[in-house]
Order: sequence, then structure tokens, then C-alpha cells
Amino acid sequence: MKRFFPYIILTALVVIAYSNTLNHAFQYDDLTQILKKPWVRAMEKIPEFISNPSIRPVVILSFNLNHAISGFEVWSYHVFNILVHLGVVLMLYRLVLLTGKGTAGGADPPAFKRMALIAAALFALHPLNTQTVTYISSRSSSLSTLFYLITMELFFRGWLRWRADAGRFSARVLVLFAGALMALLLGGFSKLIIITIPALLFLYHFYFFSGQRFGPWLKRQSVPLLAVAVPLFGIIAYRMMTPEGVLPTGKTHLSASQYLLTETFVIPFEYFKKMLWPVNLSIDIHFPVYYDWTHWLSYTGILTLVLFVLIVVRVSGKRPWIGFGLAWMGITILPTSSFVPLHDVAVEHRTYLPLIGFCFAAAAVVEEWVRFARSVRPGGEAWVLRGMGLVLALMAALLVDRNQVWETEIALWADAKKKAPYFIRPHNNLGEAYDKVGDYDNAIRVFKEALKLNPNYTYALNNLGNVYGKLQQYRLSLQYFQRVIELDPNYAPGFYNLGRAQQALNRLNEAMASYHKAFDLEPHFEEALYNYGMLAVRTFNGEEAVKTFRRFIEYYPGSYQGYFGLGNGLMVSKKPQEAISAFKKAAGIKPDYTLAYVNLAVAQMQSNKIDDAIETYEYLLKTSPSIAGVDLNLGMIYQQYRPNPEKALFHFQETLRKDPGQPQAALIQSAIDTLKQQLGRS
Repeated sequence: MKRFFPYIILTALVVIAYSNTLNHAFQYDDLTQILKKPWVRAMEKIPEFISNPSIRPVVILSFNLNHAISGFEVWSYHVFNILVHLGVVLMLYRLVLLTGKGTAGGADPPAFKRMALIAAALFALHPLNTQTVTYISSRSSSLSTLFYLITMELFFRGWLRWRADAGRFSARVLVLFAGALMALLLGGFSKLIIITIPALLFLYHFYFFSGQRFGPWLKRQSVPLLAVAVPLFGIIAYRMMTPEGVLPTGKTHLSASQYLLTETFVIPFEYFKKMLWPVNLSIDIHFPVYYDWTHWLSYTGILTLVLFVLIVVRVSGKRPWIGFGLAWMGITILPTSSFVPLHDVAVEHRTYLPLIGFCFAAAAVVEEWVRFARSVRPGGEAWVLRGMGLVLALMAALLVDRNQVWETEIALWADAKKKAPYFIRPHNNLGEAYDKVGDYDNAIRVFKEALKLNPNYTYALNNLGNVYGKLQQYRLSLQYFQRVIELDPNYAPGFYNLGRAQQALNRLNEAMASYHKAFDLEPHFEEALYNYGMLAVRTFNGEEAVKTFRRFIEYYPGSYQGYFGLGNGLMVSKKPQEAISAFKKAAGIKPDYTLAYVNLAVAQMQSNKIDDAIETYEYLLKTSPSIAGVDLNLGMIYQQYRPNPEKALFHFQETLRKDPGQPQAALIQSAIDTLKQQLGRS
């Protein structure tokens, strides 16, 4: 039991620290990465993405599994993120213990256990990890980090066994190496930051298992280094020549040189600073961009990084733990902070993997203080450990407080706007948050604040048009959307929203053209496809409606809306038999979807399946008894197709009772009077 005590402690720390996040809302990219992606909603889509590393298939698969468990209820997504973070914490603990097995002239086992527990606890409670753990879409970083650590653990346990077996590849060794390779592949299919692992494997061997000086070690490792480096750089060179580049990235206005210069400041003055002092955290960091390589101040960041490298070299000889931790920080930050321009110059979840190195080094520093305090005074280490306990308690308090900011979109973006009052994106996203809860006055106010910062900011213009549309000011709304597509002719949501405004103004042909443009630009645009298809139904273009909804179902096979729309298109196309099948599928996916049953009954009537229609209407009377039209149609059936004056009279009376003001009330009353005479009633 004593052996498992540290694991129990670390599990408790993670669970307690993040237990207040289980009901936090989907945020920011969660909407596009989870709610809008067809792959997330259908297990049938797994073969389409599972073998494509550029779209992070392991991450998509995890979302797919979450959706299978809880749909779009957020709790299972948060539980998954917390469990992955816990896995990283426990693997860090194991990695530090493993390091003790090979450290030349290593310390006593209690020291390793203490260092492992401190490093893992610090990582578990570090507030800088909040974004990666609490922000669901950032799980790519934590998943890749988990597989990163598993790869190192399995590889070096295999290597230690291989060395103990005098270079013999036993079954156990092969299993460990195969497991390391599998973990490496899964990490690459989670996020390509795992590309740095060859460098870390070599450095880990040098620091803790070689027992050699760097020069002789490098000479002995030259062949395996070349064996890894040549294909790795070959892959990088190939990727640089492809349209996607080295890493798949979003749109950015920065060149490679501008991004590189900016990152020389981001790394030390944003990332490393927050590792050491995790305050002023934000979902949207407004970090200045540096353009001028000719100005001497532009080299401040480079000089700081050179100093950092010199410190790493200096401490590596006598304090390999600290040197390795610092080297880990510097190397693992490079994939997102080098010459490959990314959409944002600074994002906190990019520090998740580098923070492992920081915690590694920090635990080693604490152990140095413990030894020094013990040498000064017997029992003096207790004060150092108490101080570390206070640091962890402070970290936990900051973490819990930061988690609360992520509870709602309004709280998150109000916090970001407060910390970056002249950065436009937090203004826009705060306005979107107000819009979602129906606080349109505040939404308009914040969007207009954003437009003061940049009058041509398409997202704010688009969102302002949306709000005016919800307020039924459609002509004003239309003006904003027209401005959006003028500024960005490739912005699919702009065309979609333009179509909605045109539809509200009954300009149906224009609306259909706008919807079509939206899903031409963004083929999986669910709402644009659906609205276009339903307008095709409304304008009696059955062939176009059927084609559109078949495409919709191909993207979203588990959507009841797709089959409902297809059924309507088939009805317009005079294919009621096929429409019956489509409506049944819609009802099967969503059994409480009343319209599917209503239209199913109509299709059954058109197919002359009167008894089936009666059965469907009777089902509707049980599940939706307030719908007057059900009684009306049953009355007509019992009057015309299955003559039964008693039942016809009953249903006609019921339909008037439920909706006395319906347009055909006079005709229904006339039918009631006729039936009463027929039955001999006054």
C-alpha cells in the first residue's frame, strides 16, 4: 500500500483541483472543433479521419467517444481532459523515479521519491495548465504530452532491460520497444509537437545513463544520431515544400522571419515568465509583434535566450537534473515558437509540454535546497519542504480561482477583455457570449466597441448583423452582412447570415444563392446546407432538395434533420414511398420529433396507406395530444377513406376544441353539423 500512496496523493490533488470544472460550458474553438464537425457525431466517420495525422485523428476520436457517451452534455468531455492530465502527472512521477535508476553517482532513493512527488505535484497544480485541462479543444496538447512521457518511459525501461541482458533482445525488451513505438505514433496522431522526442531521448540518455562527458558521448552516438536526424530533417524538408508546410496552421499575416523574431520575445518574457510566476493568465494574450530585425532592441529576446542556453550548459555538468529540465523547456517549445508562423503568437496551452521540464528542474532545485539546509542544520530540510508545501497551496488556490473564470463564456471573455483592453478579439468574443444568452443590448455595445478599434473587423460586423436580425431589424442586418462579404469574399458564415436576412425579407432566390455560396466555401456547413435544402422544398424544387439532403446525410449520417429534409424533398418530388422511409429514419433517430410523424402520416396518405396513417396519427394523439391538425386529419380519414361517422364527429369536435380559431373552422363546423344530422343528433 505504501508504494501506491504517492499515486493516491497525486490523484486526489488533480481531482480536487479540477472538480469545479465538470459543468463548465463549451468555449471558443469547442464550437467549431466539436459541435460543428460531422466526424464527432458519427462512429461511421472514423475510417475517414483515423489515418490522417494532419487533422489529429486521436483527438477527433476522443471527441467522437465523448459524443457517444454524453452527446453534447459537457461533463464527459471535462472528465476525459482531467483523466488525461492525471495520466500526465502520474507519468511525470514515474519518469523522475526512472531517472534515479541511471543517474551517475545518484542520490539516495528517498531523494528521488521526494523529487518525483514534488515535480508531479507542481505540474498537477500549476495554474498555467488551466487552459489545457479546462479548455476542451486544448486536449491535443495534453494527449500528445501523455504519449510523449509514455514513449520515454517504455523506451528507457526497455533499454535498461536490454543493457541488463547484455544486449540481448528478449521478448520483454521487444514488447517495451514496440510499446514505445506505438505511443510515439499515437502522440504524433494527437499533435505534432511530439516531433522533438528524438532530441529528448538522446539528451535523457546523455544526462542520466551515459556517465560520460559530452564530447566522448557525442562521438559514440554519432551513428544513431545521424540515423534519426537524416530522415527527420528529410521529412521536415519535404513538408516545407508541400502546401501545408511543416505543420498545419491557420491563416496568419506574419512572415516566417517576423514570427521568429516575435517568438524570441514570447519564449522568455511570456512563457518562461508565467512558468515561474503564473499570474495575469488569459485565453487571448495580446503580445506585441516585432517586425524590425535592424533595430538593436529587437535582439533583446535573442540575447536572453542565449543567456538561457549558457545557464543550461553551465549547470549541466554538476547538476544534470536542473540542466535537463531547462533543456526540456527550451527544446519542446520550438515546434510552436520558431520559424513556422501560427495564427497566434502566444497561447498558454503551448506551455503544457515544456512545463514538464520546468517542474523537473524546479524539483531538482528544491532538492538542492534540502541538501544545503540539512548541511547547515540537522532537520533544516523540514523548513524547505514546508516552504514548498506553501508554494503548492498557493498554486492550488490560483488554479481553482482561474478555473472559475472558465465557467461561462461571458466570464472568460470579460477577463480577457479586461487584461487586453485594446485587443479586438476579446471584445468580439465577449459580444458573442452576450448574444448567446440573449443580452442583446450588451452584445451590441461590445461589438460597437470592437468596431471602434477596427471598423473593418469582419467578425464584429457579422455578429452585429446577427443581433439586429434577432431583433427583426432585417434591412439593417442585411447591410452589415453585405459589408462583411465585401471585406472577405471567402467568409462562409457571412454568406450564410446574408442568406438568413434575405430569407427573412422573402428574397428566396437570393437567399438560396447565398446559402449555396456558404457551403461551397465550407462544404460541411451544416446550417447552410439545411436551410438551402428546406428553401428548395419551399420553392418546390424537389430534385435540388433531395440532392442537398443526400449530401447532408453523407456528412451527418446521425442527424434526424437530414432525413426529415430528405423526406420533404421526396414528397415534393412526388415520391411518397421513399419519403416514408426517410421520415421513419428521422423518427428513429429522434423519437420525440413530432414533425417527422406528422409528415410521415401525410406521406402514408399520399401512398394510399390509410391504415398506416391512422396508426401514426393515433401515436401522435398519445405523444402530442394538443396538436389540433391530428384530429382534423383523422376526422377527414374517417369521413372519406374509412367511413365511421362516430369517429369522424369525435375528431372534428376535438380539433375545434383544441383550436377554435383555425382557418377552416367554418368548414369543420359544417361537417360536424352534417354528421350530427346523419347520426340523428341535434
